Amino acid sequence: MSGAETVKLDDLIQGVCSIYGYIFKVLYDSRVTHSFIVEDCIAILNMLMHDLPFELVVTTSVTSTVKSSSIYT
Repeated sequence: MSGAETVKLDDLIQGVCSIYGYIFKVLYDSRVTHSFIVEDCIAILNMLMHDLPFELVVTTSVTSTVKSSSIYT
């Protein structure tokens, strides 16, 4: 999602966040139950991928659904 697309969504807040000393641009939505991270950030933070024993399906306000079978920690 681009910055231009977020302007159209009144419930999103653009900001910055420091995670382990790295500064990232973020989108905040206080109504969400799940968080998503860009693959470039995963690499920078050296996060580990773990397979889920199921496929997680999340409905979002931007797209109809997002499917994942892994999580990052």
